[in-house]
Amino acid sequence: MHPGLVATAILAMVLIGCDVNAAVGAPAVAPAASAAPSVRVTSGTAASAAATTAPPAAPEAPTAAATTHPPARPLAGAKVSILPASTGPLGSMWLLQLTGFPAGSRITETITNPAGVPKSAFVNAGADGSASVTFQTAVTDQPGVGRYTFRFDVGTVSVTTTIDVTRPQ
Repeated sequence: MHPGLVATAILAMVLIGCDVNAAVGAPAVAPAASAAPSVRVTSGTAASAAATTAPPAAPEAPTAAATTHPPARPLAGAKVSILPASTGPLGSMWLLQLTGFPAGSRITETITNPAGVPKSAFVNAGADGSASVTFQTAVTDQPGVGRYTFRFDVGTVSVTTTIDVTRPQ
């Protein structure tokens, strides 16, 4: 047999055993998952060339666990701020700013007038747990003058505050 033909046959055996996916740009397959065995040529002649299967690859190390985000920060406490102050004459307007409520929650607002009559409404908290409401009295309100109590509730979160309304001067 011609030596060039023997070299070509050996080269063909080596190329058949190679993983051609890596050369094409596809992701490489682990040796244990490859369908073609690895070939090792032990001598330069065709008579002593032996194809052996490579030992199985060691199992891959387990991947790291997915990272988790820490739990949401607990609420620092709901509170209500009253602007301009918690007292004022009949006919005034107040801004009540709520903070520290659960994000996106529906807050029940209950206003109790000086005569003890409650009136409820709903307020929606924003994504940051804040909301604001306005309160205004009219000179003609009856009883009008006295302490108004405001209670804001969402489940276990509750805040109460008051506004003292005085006679106009």
